[in-house]
Amino acid sequence: MFKSKNLRDAFDKSKETLEGFTQDISQVSKDIRLLELILKNYALNTPFHFLFAHEFKADQDTSLEHHLYEFVSWAINEKQKKSSFRIFYKKCEAHLLPNANKCEDANQIHSLDNLKLVEKRPLVETTASTRLKIYPHLPAFLEKLAEELLKHKAKLDFTKFRQSIDEFEKTMKTKPEPNC
Repeated sequence: MFKSKNLRDAFDKSKETLEGFTQDISQVSKDIRLLELILKNYALNTPFHFLFAHEFKADQDTSLEHHLYEFVSWAINEKQKKSSFRIFYKKCEAHLLPNANKCEDANQIHSLDNLKLVEKRPLVETTASTRLKIYPHLPAFLEKLAEELLKHKAKLDFTKFRQSIDEFEKTMKTKPEPNC
């Protein structure tokens, strides 16, 4: 195999780890694809962003603070001919004034409008290191997505809606017919 004995020995020591890494990244990719398919099958056509990392970097310009935000997002893929939702990795940045009124809990960032998009890629198309970094956050992403859907469900009052339809129908039945 290798001419160098040192390289051959190093490879023999590392082979199991290398093969394990390949299997791990393959499983991570399969899990991401499966989650994406499941979300598509539920016909979830509502964008959702889950912040999993926030990094503050000091700017050379001391009048501004540089913030990096990383999200796992369920968003529409505009690059496809037939647009559909996908799981994305999004990296955004913001330059803020020091001591500006900032939200302590970065998960409160609901709008990406004030952030500059640095990177946006379908998660399964990111580098292996990015997928491995994000993978541990997918359960929290899924749980927060479900919580968000519960908020919408709480706003739905099917009984009240049905009662209003019944009232409308009663009103229509009791109205006198117009004389023609």
